[in-house]
Amino acid sequence: MIEVRNIKKSFGDKIVINDVSSIMKAGQCNLIIGSSGSGKTVLQKCMVGLFEPDEGEVLYDGKNFLGMTQEEKTDIRKEIGMLFQGSALFVALARAIVLNPKYLFCDEPNSGLDPQTSLVIDKLIQELTIEYKITTVINTHDMNSVMEIGNYILYMYQGDKEWEGSNKEIIFSKNQRLNEFIFASEFLKDAKEMRMLEESGKIPNDRNMDELMK
Repeated sequence: MIEVRNIKKSFGDKIVINDVSSIMKAGQCNLIIGSSGSGKTVLQKCMVGLFEPDEGEVLYDGKNFLGMTQEEKTDIRKEIGMLFQGSALFVALARAIVLNPKYLFCDEPNSGLDPQTSLVIDKLIQELTIEYKITTVINTHDMNSVMEIGNYILYMYQGDKEWEGSNKEIIFSKNQRLNEFIFASEFLKDAKEMRMLEESGKIPNDRNMDELMK
């Protein structure tokens, strides 16, 4: 488990992360989403120690990473796998998990991939996460990933934690900014409404689409 407590990070006068707290559990896919400039990448870099927060704590299984000695930080980093954007994605994923990490960080793993390949990558990461009880943290803007493997989702907006929940709860979210980000097109808005009706039992799962269209 990784917990961030009241993380703040600025660059000059610009506040990039504003008092963000979150708990990311082992054995599930924890997704950080948000538009460009929302702070999601900076938050992830604070979690792995590439950036040092101005305030707050990052706890790995209850141990404060920021308060550790350099030797203790090195020991934690040995338990971390990193998957960055780029080519040879399957080879990169193999390198990230070869030492059986307790924590796996992925930065936009599906960027530039076709939907079918993206789904394969998502399912592979999810299976590894569950099988080895890894605390997996994924930065993504891929909405297929959000809906398929988002056990926990943290939505960032201009440095703030705007919303958190699961991929099931996101369907019923009334947060306007989140809905505009996730369901940007009219088609996706209609799809959300249809899923809400389905989940609430107002229309059957085995519905006849021809009848509904009438």
